[in-house]
Amino acid sequence: MDFEKVVRGRDKTLSSITRKYNITLEELVRVLEFYSRGIVFDWLLVDMYGLSRSLENWFLFSQTFLRYVLQNKFEGKVNVGREVEIRGCRYLCSLGMRIVITNYRTKVGEIDIICSDNNFIRFVEVRSSFSSFLPEERLGRVKTNKILKASEDFTSKVSTQEVGYDALLFDGNRFTYHRDYLV
Repeated sequence: MDFEKVVRGRDKTLSSITRKYNITLEELVRVLEFYSRGIVFDWLLVDMYGLSRSLENWFLFSQTFLRYVLQNKFEGKVNVGREVEIRGCRYLCSLGMRIVITNYRTKVGEIDIICSDNNFIRFVEVRSSFSSFLPEERLGRVKTNKILKASEDFTSKVSTQEVGYDALLFDGNRFTYHRDYLV
């Protein structure tokens, strides 16, 4: 992800959203507040680029989350996987973590949630299963390697403390969080 490009395109992105959905920036913020209830934000990226600490600026870095919120609110689209990830963010926050970014994408892979926990940056893969398969059965070595490579991209751009590679598993009823599950 090119953070500089995100920052340069900030005004264009926000203008495009408000035009597309025929809403004001204040209305957009209210929508973001509603969907982000229970999520504690880490302002690492917003601060790093000298932006003001506002929801619209945080969501600029998590554009997949932003796009889903808008499609859900204004187009009625529901994505079960995204819903589980959003609930996963809330769950991690209930454990004392703060969300840095969601759906961090690179050429080599994607990380569902990057969060901060004391002096750690934690790279979290969310897996869910609504069938007879267990969520952990859906997390293989190939996916783990992609997460590790994508995390290298993130840490090359952001000064980080220590890192952890975790799994957040959802079996259709409850979450189970495993620290350092992926390494």
